[in-house]
Amino acid sequence: MSTLTDTAASIARLSLHDPTHFNIQYSQTLHRLTLLQHWDITPGSTILELGCGQGDCTTVLASAVGEHGKVVAVDPADLDYGSPYTLSEAQSHITSGPLGPNITWIHQSPLPYLSSLPLPPTPQPPPHSTQQSSPTASAEWSLLATHPSAQPHVLAALAQASLECRKDSDSSASNVRTVLSPKRLTELAVEAGWRLEREAVVPCNEGLLDGRWEVGACLSGGFEREVKMVVKGERERAVVWAARDACESPCRQLSHPRYIISLIASFLFHLHSPPPRTNILKHPPAQHRKMTSLEAFCRAQREEEYPTPPEMLTALELLFTDPSVSVSTAARIAMTPIIIDEGINPTPEPNLSDFWIMFFKAVGLFTNQNDHLLEFLLAIQSLPDCNGGFRKLPGLDEYLMEFVFDYIDHPFNLPYTDPIPELTDTPWLNLPSHRDIQRQAWLNVNRLTANLHLRSKGSFLEYGGLTVRKTLEKAPWEIFHHADLEEHLSFVLNVGNETEYNREKDDVMERIDIRTLDGWVPAAAVWFRVCGKEMYEVSRVGEEEMMFGEWKGSKWVGRPGWSRERWMFWKERWGWIAGVTALNRRTREIARDVVVVMGRVESEGE
Repeated sequence: MSTLTDTAASIARLSLHDPTHFNIQYSQTLHRLTLLQHWDITPGSTILELGCGQGDCTTVLASAVGEHGKVVAVDPADLDYGSPYTLSEAQSHITSGPLGPNITWIHQSPLPYLSSLPLPPTPQPPPHSTQQSSPTASAEWSLLATHPSAQPHVLAALAQASLECRKDSDSSASNVRTVLSPKRLTELAVEAGWRLEREAVVPCNEGLLDGRWEVGACLSGGFEREVKMVVKGERERAVVWAARDACESPCRQLSHPRYIISLIASFLFHLHSPPPRTNILKHPPAQHRKMTSLEAFCRAQREEEYPTPPEMLTALELLFTDPSVSVSTAARIAMTPIIIDEGINPTPEPNLSDFWIMFFKAVGLFTNQNDHLLEFLLAIQSLPDCNGGFRKLPGLDEYLMEFVFDYIDHPFNLPYTDPIPELTDTPWLNLPSHRDIQRQAWLNVNRLTANLHLRSKGSFLEYGGLTVRKTLEKAPWEIFHHADLEEHLSFVLNVGNETEYNREKDDVMERIDIRTLDGWVPAAAVWFRVCGKEMYEVSRVGEEEMMFGEWKGSKWVGRPGWSRERWMFWKERWGWIAGVTALNRRTREIARDVVVVMGRVESEGE
């Protein structure tokens, strides 16, 4: 089975190129193949490509649709436009190759071409008309630099656009003539009646030279001459000069300026046209491919009342599915909206609240990706932007305390049900209300937080203390009379309704059953396995500040905080759990193993 790189090399050889610089054509083709992974193009399709140029993307599309498909490639440029090969030379070369029969070249502006199409004899629209239910996919350079070396590319595009917008449209020959941000492109499409299905930001491979070319054009003497000729007003000229200087400044700071702009991102969006106003008979929609868990997760986040920013979901998808994307690149993509907001409205620290919601849901659901997610979080912490504001992971402590470490175990129901859901909050972390799903998620967040304590610049040991104490020091199952239970239930229920009263009572009693330890024990054990040495050290020192406040009814009656005595008490409690036959055998095995781990830590720490 050929890889993406093999396919790119094969298709690139079909384009007109200098054999001594094949890597240039290969990088262009590989980039377009990468974009194609985000579009649903099936063999046998007919595709209308607007702005085909010399055919770098046309060959990729023609290869995707296969011998039974068709690509109608439209471009308004003159046939002698382009360098080092003109449109005429490049397109003729492709036509003479194996993909030629599948491509029709149209040398005309898109609107006149579409207007010239004859009306169909039946209500069915032309196969490559946009007036049908087929989607429209678009790719454009983003204004997002996924690496510091890419920043000049963004600035060069803005500088060129600031010059070109002052020319007549007919007199402009620049590669960059109009700049539209991803946000504005989407807004225009929606205003025109299209429906946005999904969008993504795709980092480019390092072999692309587009940025180098654009920066070169911006810093050239020809650009200076055009500014003097075209831009008349002194104030307007100052704006263009400032944009050019902003492009030049970071180039001087790059240690390898020849690598300028290898990592700017491409923005893609996928649109569906609005329903036609005439009664056109449509073919049945193609069978939707079965969504993976990641696809379902991202779709759910987009459909929330307060959806996750698309850059964060794109970063997550790249992190999970594309090994060529570095963790640092994914981190920068995810934080792009925050970095931009901070640049416009600076605050004492960046606001990561949207990110924490998505991040801990992902930690809970994607167990096999937890190592990636930890590295992802550490990469975000290392971002230098926002005056180093990411270093403290702002908002994490508050989110952990309020929404993560408030876990409640449900040992019986599968899935568990709340008798009166309208009187309670949403399920923990807004995850499915299923015991095993939430228990696994609870284990995941504890494991990640424990490793974060070892790897990050902050301290998270107090959360380990919280989980351990709730597991080993609380024993609500030993209490048979709960004086406040009936008072609580009379507040939320009509006491005269015996059925509802009993259902709510059973739900409350379930949460304090001894079998909740089957959910608590694995999560508490992970702290001893990951941070056992650190926990033993603060216990020996007698640290009080690294532990949250005590609570009434605890089985621990010694002094507050970490202590050697408390450590030994915990060890005794693990031994007790190992002998509770009401618990799962695996739970008891874990408890016995923790006793061994604690003994080993003690011997190594003396």
